[in-house]
Amino acid sequence: MTEKYVLKDEYRNKLRCRIANSAIGPSTIRGMAKKGTIAPARLFLAQIDLSKFINCDAEEFAKLLDGITEQYRNEVKLHWGTARKFLNIFLRDCLYNRWVCEDFQLSEIGQFFEVPLDSHVARELKQKAGRGKLPRWRGVSRLDAPQSKQFQNYADKLAKSEGVWRVDLDIIFWRGDLSRRKQGI
Repeated sequence: MTEKYVLKDEYRNKLRCRIANSAIGPSTIRGMAKKGTIAPARLFLAQIDLSKFINCDAEEFAKLLDGITEQYRNEVKLHWGTARKFLNIFLRDCLYNRWVCEDFQLSEIGQFFEVPLDSHVARELKQKAGRGKLPRWRGVSRLDAPQSKQFQNYADKLAKSEGVWRVDLDIIFWRGDLSRRKQGI
């Protein structure tokens, strides 16, 4: 019988740093934050205590996400939409990492994760929702909590109809998806 692999604290911390570094690359942050922001933005994410998310229900998850977004926005001097996008990318990448996902039981709460919003995701959501159903997209830096909630609520409905989690829509809508390119989509 094989024994269960348990992450050592040092490795767990390095893994979170690696995920934060890959989640917030130069192309992700370009045009959304001042020069010199990338290092503190990554550091903040790497230091998030993911154990706080264990056993959350939808309401607790939303409150935690809002609280971390505000703290992130204030500490790193980001616009609300930028902070939320970076946080959602980081959490998504943690969910998609086997070791971190298992260690913090993220698959138990994956259905609560938000799709990281950007112009590509917003365009797809608006197109699928139909004219006038979602607010005008003015960019990540201008996104506020009420507008985000409208996009996320629609994304949740769409994801459920597709049999996926809302966070997975980012992968489905990704502009670099080779299968979509081959199909001419």
